[in-house]
Amino acid sequence: MLLYFKREGRRFPFFYNNHQKYNKNSLILNMQRADQKLSKNERLKSRKLIQELFEKAQIFHQYPFKVLFSFNNFEKLKYPAQIGISVSKRNFKHAVDRNRIKRKIKESYRQNKHLLYNDLEKFDQNLRFFVIYTAKADIDYSIIEESMTQLIKKIMKKLNHVEL
Repeated sequence: MLLYFKREGRRFPFFYNNHQKYNKNSLILNMQRADQKLSKNERLKSRKLIQELFEKAQIFHQYPFKVLFSFNNFEKLKYPAQIGISVSKRNFKHAVDRNRIKRKIKESYRQNKHLLYNDLEKFDQNLRFFVIYTAKADIDYSIIEESMTQLIKKIMKKLNHVEL
């Protein structure tokens, strides 16, 4: 049977088995899954903000990524981090290939963003970062995910240094 629950003005589908009794724990689990989504507000789309990030950001490399990031504690945003992703047209001529790589990067970030969010909320900081894919070939998802976790750990380390 299909039910819906509302959150932030949106309806989310909630499935449960007719033979099982409906309980709130399963509803809470489904709401946590909705939190794992990479929403539109978490993406860095504003040309002005991207330009500002490229001018003033700190840079580091974590193969296969080049990362530009900056912390901000002035604005109170709904999500503590915003991410932008880019794959070079020079290295990947076909949009299908670029989009596949971007999907892999988004998914690896989505799976690991909770690590970053905990620290950002603890230090009351906002983060904007831009990930540029620098490898010349399409890399396996497991390597991208491992690199993304290392990237998040580096950002958290820099966040701890900013606060001290």
